[in-house]
Amino acid sequence: MTPILPHDIKNCKVLFSALNWGYGHAMRSIVLLQKFINQGCELYLACTEEQENLYVSEGIIAEFIRIDGYPFDFSGKRSFSLDIIRNYKKLKLYMLYEQKQVEMLCRRYGIQYVISDQSMGFYSYNTTSVLITHQLNLPLKFYEKGAQWLYNRWLKNFRQIWIPDLSPPHNLAGKLSETSFTNASYIGFLSRFESSCYCPKSYTFGALITGPEPYARDFFDECKTRFLASGKKSFIIYNRTENRTIENLDILQHQSTENMQKYLCGTELLVCRSGYSTLMDLQVLGITNVEMHPTPGQNEQEYLWRLHKKSHH
Repeated sequence: MTPILPHDIKNCKVLFSALNWGYGHAMRSIVLLQKFINQGCELYLACTEEQENLYVSEGIIAEFIRIDGYPFDFSGKRSFSLDIIRNYKKLKLYMLYEQKQVEMLCRRYGIQYVISDQSMGFYSYNTTSVLITHQLNLPLKFYEKGAQWLYNRWLKNFRQIWIPDLSPPHNLAGKLSETSFTNASYIGFLSRFESSCYCPKSYTFGALITGPEPYARDFFDECKTRFLASGKKSFIIYNRTENRTIENLDILQHQSTENMQKYLCGTELLVCRSGYSTLMDLQVLGITNVEMHPTPGQNEQEYLWRLHKKSHH
């Protein structure tokens, strides 16, 4: 099978959706969506209200189709895997509903490519469908191996798989992105940042809060308490809050690409999750003064944290 790569998709109608699991999937898709626009494509973005606001703020021009997104209901009790099991029935029903919606949208708008960033039900049986994922191998314990079999079945619904990583042995995601699938292609890192640059260190501490709620809120609260107690000039970027300054701490919402780069590069120590989208941004920007904290109970982030904790300190 001849691979379909991002530069091959030109002058056509593209239906796209990114998993509403924090902001990472939507954020990393920005550079790809802009590429499609530059290649003459007409974009139809199925997204939540928060994702739409993000895309608009980054200058993405598209027809926006409002969706509710995946019905995650996390307990926040540091048992991420159990949360997934508890939500499995709702997730499965949503995937069936999502797939039917994709078929309807393809017919309505004459879609030629369906592209999904980790939304496993966002594919069409009748239109070329592409999945963007850095995770082909799930980081499972021995008694969870049945989940990989189910995941492989979902992967087979897509004609092409794009892996936002370098090919082994230089892959950032380690064993997660290694695969023998013949329809998978490594497309390099997806980051809205272009390269590292010198920024004066205006802050002692900075934190980037990402991921699903209520874990993100808990992380925000922990960083807020820590930074205020330090008395050092600090910032926290967290979308689900309001801009304000408390003593030595600047609390900020989403920042433009240029401003975000200045903040991330302009702190002596950056505190963040070990999500893969964040790791790609750190790699592109060349930031190593990082303290990573995996989302509690999320096997993927715990694996990436173990893999990279020695190179980010």
